[in-house]
Amino acid sequence: MILIIILLLIINIILLIVAYFLGNKLPVRTIKTKTMKCKIFYFFIAALLASANSIGQSAELEFNDDPGNFYNYCPSYIQTSSTVRYMYYCKNSTSNQITDFIYWRKATRSGSTWTWGSQQIALTPSASGWDSKHTCDPDVKQGSFSYNQHTYSWVMFYLGCDQLDGNHNQIGIAFADSPEGPWVKWGGNPFISFSGTNNWGVGQSSATCVDGLGRLLLFYTKGDATETGIIRRDINISNMSSPSLGTEYTLFTNGLTSRDNNVSPVVFHDATFAYDGTTDRMYVIRERESTDVYDPNFVSTQLQVAYTAGGNIWNNSGTWTVDGQVSPINTGGDRNHNAGFLTDQYGGLIGGASDYVLSFTRSFIGSGNLWGYRIYRLGKSGLTTFYPQANAVYELIPRHAWGMRLDVAGAVNADGTNVQIYQANGNSAQQWQVKSVSGGYFELIPQCGTTRRMDVVGGDTSNSNGTNVQIWTADILRKQRWRIIDKSGLHFELAPEHAYGMRLDVAGAGTGNGTNVQLYQSNENYAQQWEFSFVGIGARYASNVSLQIDSSARELNSINLYPNPANQVVNIKYVSERNGLLKVRVLDIQGRQVSTIYTGYVVKGVQQYFQLQKKNLTSGVYVVDFVSGNQRLQRKVIIQ
Repeated sequence: MILIIILLLIINIILLIVAYFLGNKLPVRTIKTKTMKCKIFYFFIAALLASANSIGQSAELEFNDDPGNFYNYCPSYIQTSSTVRYMYYCKNSTSNQITDFIYWRKATRSGSTWTWGSQQIALTPSASGWDSKHTCDPDVKQGSFSYNQHTYSWVMFYLGCDQLDGNHNQIGIAFADSPEGPWVKWGGNPFISFSGTNNWGVGQSSATCVDGLGRLLLFYTKGDATETGIIRRDINISNMSSPSLGTEYTLFTNGLTSRDNNVSPVVFHDATFAYDGTTDRMYVIRERESTDVYDPNFVSTQLQVAYTAGGNIWNNSGTWTVDGQVSPINTGGDRNHNAGFLTDQYGGLIGGASDYVLSFTRSFIGSGNLWGYRIYRLGKSGLTTFYPQANAVYELIPRHAWGMRLDVAGAVNADGTNVQIYQANGNSAQQWQVKSVSGGYFELIPQCGTTRRMDVVGGDTSNSNGTNVQIWTADILRKQRWRIIDKSGLHFELAPEHAYGMRLDVAGAGTGNGTNVQLYQSNENYAQQWEFSFVGIGARYASNVSLQIDSSARELNSINLYPNPANQVVNIKYVSERNGLLKVRVLDIQGRQVSTIYTGYVVKGVQQYFQLQKKNLTSGVYVVDFVSGNQRLQRKVIIQ
C-alpha cells in the first residue's frame, strides 16, 4: 500500500509539472467555460488525495455517538491530505433535546484504516436573532476571505432559523483560519435572507470553488409559496466588505427521476454537489422524495446520484445522467437522506467518476426514529440502479429462463399454494406487489391474492436447502420478509430475513412449466437471480393489464428495424416518448440474453440510431428488447 501511494504521488507531481507548463502556454478561456488551469487544479488535488479511498458495496457506519438520545446527520465531508479528513455535521448537544448544533471530527489514516477523533462543537445557535433556534446543514470550503481586516482560509455556509415549525430558514456564513476553527460568524448575516415566515425558506448549501480563492458556485434549496428547487449562484466572497452574490438561477431537472418513474413530478431539493475535473462533470446527490406513509414521511427513502457536463451548469441548460441510487437495498435502513460526497477542500470529487465516496444519513421508521439518525458512507460500486417503487407491481423473471415468470400455482388464493415458475401469460398469479417494510426488507404480495405473502414453509427456523416456498396469510414473521440484493443493475437475489445466507432459487435451474421454487444456499447461479419487470402502480393497476409485445400503433411507430430479414447488419431507429434511461438488448427466441446493444440516456422526441451486427450470432430469429422506465417494447428480427 505504501509503495502504491508513493507511486501515485510521483505520478501526480509529474502531472503537476506538465500541467504547469501546459497551463502557461495555453490561452486562458473565460471562467464560464472553466479554464484549463482550473481543470488541472481540480484534477491534481483530487488525484493526490484519492489513494486508499475505495469503499465496498455495503454501507459502513462512520462513527458511534454518545449513549442517550442523540442524532447526527447532514455531513460535509472533506479530505485535506492523503491521511487527514474532516467531517462537519448536525447534532443535538443535550440528550433528548432537539436543537441543532454544528459539530466536527477529524479522521487520520494509518495504512488503510481511518480513525475518527473526538467530537467538537464548531457552531452554536445565537442567543437571539435569525439563527437562534437551530444552526445546521454545514458546508465547508478552503479559499481566501477577507473580513474585518483579517484574511481567513476557511468558510462555512450553514442554515439558521428562528422558528420551530420548520419555516423561515436562511443561510449564514462563518470564517476560520483552520478547519478546526474557531469559527467567526459574519456580522452581516444572514448571508442569503428569506422573508416569508410561513414558507420553508433557503438552506442546505453546497459550494464548489472556482478559482481556489474567494469565487465559488453556491447551490442551495429554496422553497417558497410557489415551488421548491435548487438555486445556483456565482458568488465572490474574497472581500466581505463588498461580497458579490451573483444572479439567482433555478437549476434544471431534466434527466432526474422521481420514485414512481415520473408519474409524480421531480422535486429537486436537499442536494449536494461536487466537481470532477478529469471528466468536466458536476455531480449531484439528492433526496429522491419519500412517498411512504410511515413516520417520518418528510425525509427520503432513497438518494439519487447524477452528473452533467460542467458547461451545462454555467449555461443553466442541459440534462442530468443518473449514475445510480442509494436505497434500503444497499443500506439496510428505511430512510436514506441528507447526503454529500467526499471531496477535497475545494469541492473536487475524491476518487473521480469511477471511485467516488458518498456520505449520508441512515435512519429507520417508527417511534424514536430521530434518535437513530447516523452517518454512513458508501462507495460508487455500491450504488443500485433499481428500487422497488411504493405500491408497484412487477413480474419476476428468472435470469436463466427469461420466458418464464415467478408464479402462484393455478392462481389459487389459499394458504399453502405452491410458488413455481411458469411461462409468461400476463395472469395476476405472475404479478407481485413489492411492499417496503422496516429494516430494508420487503414483502412480495401476489396479485391473485393480496391478503397473502410469499412465504417460507415451516416458519422462521426453516433454513435448509430445498425448503419450499408458498403463499400464506400476511403475518409479522421474518419468513415473509425479503432482502433484495443487487447483482447486475438489472438482476437481483431475494434473501429471506430469517435465513440471510439462503436465496430464492429455481430447483435444479429448471426451465419447464411448474418447476418448483425453493430456498437454497447462495451460489451465484443465474437460477437465483431475478429481473423485476414493471407492470403498474397502485390504483392504476388492473390485474388483466400487462405489457404486451407490439401492443399499439403508437408503440410500433417508436421503433423501426431495417432490413429485416438481414444478412449482416440490422439498423435500429428508436424515438423515445420521454426523457430517461434506455437499455437495448438482444435475446434469443427463448428469452435469454445474448448481448447488450446500448445502455444510456435518451431524450424525448430525439431519434436514436443503433446497429445489430451479425457477428457472433448464428442464423435464426432473435428479439430486440427495449426497456425504459416502466415500458418494455420488443421487436423480432431474422438473421439470415
